[in-house]
Amino acid sequence: MLAALDAAPDGQATFFVYLGEQADPSTSLRAEALKAEGSGQALSGAEAIADWTARGAYVVQKLTETAQQTQRGLLAELRGRQRIGQVASFRSF
Repeated sequence: MLAALDAAPDGQATFFVYLGEQADPSTSLRAEALKAEGSGQALSGAEAIADWTARGAYVVQKLTETAQQTQRGLLAELRGRQRIGQVASFRSF
């Protein structure tokens, strides 16, 4: 990361940060295990929703919940560094 910053003519570089925790789209058994461990949001409940639009809304909701929970600390850090000029911009997905 520092090498990329040093090599950039304007002292800025683009980075992608991949977080380990993700919503679990796999089987119900795996999803239930993750819920029991508290280490992920289960998407397997979507399998039981027959209406395609409702199923999509459910999946988006679970993905959004997981993103909000797992990115909270990182986004706070980035906002703080942005306020003092150490981060130009960032985008959460």
